[in-house]
Amino acid sequence: MEKLVAEEEQVEKKVVQINELAVDNAPEYRIYDSDPFYAVNLPIIGDIAIENLDFSVRLYNGLARAKLRYLKDVLFLTESQLLRIRNLGRVSINELILKTTPSALSKLLLSLKQAEINKAAYIEPENRLLHNSEMSARAYNALKQNQLLNEFDFLSLTNEQILELRNVGISTAEELIDLRESKLETNVDFFVRKLKGELQGICKENHVFDIVRFVSERAKKVLSAIGVTNIEQLKNMTEESIKALLEIRDEISSLIQLFTKSIISTLCEEFEWCLIHNNSGKNKEKEAERNIKLLYDRAKGLNLTETGNKYSLTRERVRQIENKRIKRFDALLRKSAARVFFDHIFKDVSYVFSSDIAKPMSYGEIFVYLLKKSAASGLVYIDELDAFIFGENWFIEVERFIDELPQTITRIALNAEMKKLFESLKEKGITFRDKDISDIVTSNYKVNGEFLTRVNITLLAKYKTVLERYFQDGINVYNDLDLERFRSCYNKLYDDRKIAGSDRALVMRIVDNCILIDRGRYALKKESYISKNLLDTIFDYIISSPRDIIMTNEIFHKYERQLVGEGVRNKYFIQGILKQHNTFGLFITRDYISKSKEKSNIYKDVSNYILRKKGVVNIAEIKNEFPVLPDSVFSIVLSEYEIVSVWNKNYIHRDNIDFYEQDEFYTVLKELVEREKLVSDNRVFDLAKKKFEAFVENNRIETPFYLFSILKSFFCEKFRFCRPYIIDESLDIANGVDLIRQHFSGRDVINVAEIKSFVREKDIAIYSFIDLINSLNGFLWADKETIVSSSKVKIDDETIRAVEQVITNRLSEKGYAEIAKLDMLSSLPSVDIEWTDWLVYSIVMRYSANFEVATSSNFYNSAVPIIMKIGINADFARE
Repeated sequence: MEKLVAEEEQVEKKVVQINELAVDNAPEYRIYDSDPFYAVNLPIIGDIAIENLDFSVRLYNGLARAKLRYLKDVLFLTESQLLRIRNLGRVSINELILKTTPSALSKLLLSLKQAEINKAAYIEPENRLLHNSEMSARAYNALKQNQLLNEFDFLSLTNEQILELRNVGISTAEELIDLRESKLETNVDFFVRKLKGELQGICKENHVFDIVRFVSERAKKVLSAIGVTNIEQLKNMTEESIKALLEIRDEISSLIQLFTKSIISTLCEEFEWCLIHNNSGKNKEKEAERNIKLLYDRAKGLNLTETGNKYSLTRERVRQIENKRIKRFDALLRKSAARVFFDHIFKDVSYVFSSDIAKPMSYGEIFVYLLKKSAASGLVYIDELDAFIFGENWFIEVERFIDELPQTITRIALNAEMKKLFESLKEKGITFRDKDISDIVTSNYKVNGEFLTRVNITLLAKYKTVLERYFQDGINVYNDLDLERFRSCYNKLYDDRKIAGSDRALVMRIVDNCILIDRGRYALKKESYISKNLLDTIFDYIISSPRDIIMTNEIFHKYERQLVGEGVRNKYFIQGILKQHNTFGLFITRDYISKSKEKSNIYKDVSNYILRKKGVVNIAEIKNEFPVLPDSVFSIVLSEYEIVSVWNKNYIHRDNIDFYEQDEFYTVLKELVEREKLVSDNRVFDLAKKKFEAFVENNRIETPFYLFSILKSFFCEKFRFCRPYIIDESLDIANGVDLIRQHFSGRDVINVAEIKSFVREKDIAIYSFIDLINSLNGFLWADKETIVSSSKVKIDDETIRAVEQVITNRLSEKGYAEIAKLDMLSSLPSVDIEWTDWLVYSIVMRYSANFEVATSSNFYNSAVPIIMKIGINADFARE
């Protein structure tokens, strides 16, 4: 320690002496005195290259330009000689002194000696250093700054990682990428050694997974050629087999990275994060614990009201907590670990029991409950099996089979019928246990001697009864109110709580009982809807047409008079009829009918037309080229990522955009988004005009809207785009409303003026300020200037009924009125805040099943709240 202190004092003394040399007529001073260390070790240290001394870029560049390559060239220069070197000042000279003291050079000698020992023992790629002769000085210095002079570390980088290196521009990155590619092509041994090391890191628990299910078609062919299908085989490959993977090395490396950690444990960690993190209250740990308990209770069957009462929350608040977790759960299901997990468990089976999914999971009961609610899983929950099925809902065939069985049947006859069912399912490739299906069938009967007698009806039959009794005009399966009414009607008829909890499962069963009669609306199937002559005429027209694709619109308009005369009033209905009676192998969608599935790509035809036009195309030109296409098809095609929206219904294909600066623009945009998390299109537009002037001019980019569309098309996989924002992935928002929610989270009372100010500050596009406030779930209008958290008002069912009764008594026969003119505030039941017209408006909108609300105008300043009976047209009430 004393020696170290003495040495530091010596360095400080030298620095002071050197700084004093600036005084006129001061004697010439040599930086290094006659320390015996330098004299003794000069033969060894003199040949050390300056690049090994970890000098700063300025010091290294200065010495290199002066052709001072080795330590012996530097050690005994005088201070005045050093100062004459270009770009070297006193700060650099002080650094030179500090990094060439005896103790610093002693450590360097030890490390170089160890490197020589390693080099003698192992002549491997990972021990080689890159040399400045292999690349430009700029590229070499960039690698040195990023501590990547080791060849093994450099070759381990991906092209994306090179682009993200500190102080690396586009041209330098391109040089380094070319260097890496050339070295990889000639250094097969490096790839083999690296991949072998990565393979040993694969978690043993993951050996059961078949890797060919998670790679591209090109990778499948390569793996198939060397006989590799699962991870066990991948791990035990010979060096020759590994060399065959050189052409797909990046994909294989990514795959190995995914399987390095147990898929199950990764999924459990992600799910735990989904439940615990990002709670909005002040005491987040307590809130997370409460929310987990709340979800457990929901999973056990408690309804919203029962759960809310247990935790002193409103029904709406319980719904919000649950919906937030479902949203996060949907995002989790799109991640790699979840996809691998579900792909594996459904690999050889047609259904998986809930218990088998919950067993390996942390919070398994909640996982299964959210899986039932999720719209992102692609799974359908079957109550009778307590299992999930993937893909086509084959279980409906089992339900139909049960419906068609007689009320009384012998066991022998039932077994014979079940045998036919089993054979039918197996022909379709359905894998199942005979006992599972048999138990479901027999559970509908009770034994009566040698006979079995029906004791109940299937869920499918119950749904059919509900539709017959309460939905003669059809049901809109995309309308939450219709689905809620369906559940309510079911519970009136059958108090068994067997109705599907998942909207997806409920809709699939409803749709299978029905035929499409209007947009989103289905009605119970009948044997026929139009005469056989008209049906045959339509099919003859389709089959005999020289075109492979015929639009549904075209069919409806051609036969509109006959169809309307027989009760078919829209193209959706005729599509449903054609689908029901399709025996010609036609491929029928909502918008068009194709003679084969392979030729059903009308969307690509439109896209190719825009590409061929080379420049900007107006929607009128596109519609003129495709006159029979409905607006819905155009909407889908023009929203595809390769079609860029210019402005005012003008479009251009992304391949017709000159974007040579793409990589450089991405780097700049990435830095901006990572720093600010959320960037408006106006901000990016200003930046583009300054830094990428040629790009803006060449493509005639005159608005932030157009630039945003271009960036979304080119970088849709790099960032989240939600007009007018480019959003960092770490920011959990999907649109401007989410941004408002996040900013004001945790507030019980918010002044409307604050929201207006925030909207202006963040350039949030708002079409109706009233609609914006109404979309903020969990808040009610306290008055026109203030909104308040619904948890502070505590509205229960009894209060709602009392409010509705007062409205009923005051509302005239017209069925609508301005709330202020009803003069009813003093007659309303007391709540925690003072009643206002806007509070009535808000509560009726959120909770009432018998009344609707509107405003006299969409403009906030002039809007007055209106109340009306359900079914009255809002525009009529405004007038």
